[in-house]
Amino acid sequence: MNCSLQKPGPVITSYRTAALAIAAVAGWCSPVLAVVAAQNAVAASTVRVPTCLARNLALRLGTTQAAAGNVGTPVIITNTGARACTLDGFPTISARTREPSPRRVRFIDESVSQIYVNVTPRLVRVAPHGVASFGISYGDNLDQNYGDTARCQMDSLGVNLPHVIHAIEVAVGAHGMDGFGPINVCFSNFKFGLTPVVTGSTPPGP
Repeated sequence: MNCSLQKPGPVITSYRTAALAIAAVAGWCSPVLAVVAAQNAVAASTVRVPTCLARNLALRLGTTQAAAGNVGTPVIITNTGARACTLDGFPTISARTREPSPRRVRFIDESVSQIYVNVTPRLVRVAPHGVASFGISYGDNLDQNYGDTARCQMDSLGVNLPHVIHAIEVAVGAHGMDGFGPINVCFSNFKFGLTPVVTGSTPPGP
C-alpha cells in the first residue's frame, strides 16, 4: 500500500498522542515509513540537556604530571547540580599573578607539552555529581631570566568555561613544578596550552 505524505492527521501534543498517531499511520502506511515516523516522534519527545550553569559547577586542580620539562595539570569540573548539563569546547583562561607579570601570559587552544595530546572538541554531558575536565600544559624550564619573584608566581586562574556566563576562580598556589608552590609563568615562557573540555577527570595523554 502506498502512503500519501499529504494525508491529514492529528496534532501531536504529547508522547502518548504521538504513539496513537504512529499506530494510525501504520494502518495505512508502509512498514518502513511507520518506523521512520516512530523514530521521529521519539526524537521530538527528547528534551535537550541544557548548558551547565556556573553556580552548579565546582572547579579544582587535579594531580600535576611532569616529565623532562613537560608539565600538565588537569582542572576537574564537578556538576554539583541535581540535573545533567553539557559543556563544549575550549575554556578561556586569565592568569592571576601576585604582582603584575613582566610579560603578557597567553593561553592557546592546543597542547604545548607532551603530557596531553590535541583532541577535537566535543559536546560533553556531565551527570549530576559527575566530572569533566580540561588540561593546562606548559614547560617549566623555558625562560628563567626573571627568576621566581612574585610577578612570576601565578597563584590563581580566572576560568570562563565555554557557553558558561560567569567566570570561576581556581586557586593554583600548590600546583606548580612538581606540585610545589605557585606555577611560574616566567619559566613557561608566559605560554600555556589548553585542551577542550573532555569527559572524566584527566585529559587524554600520549
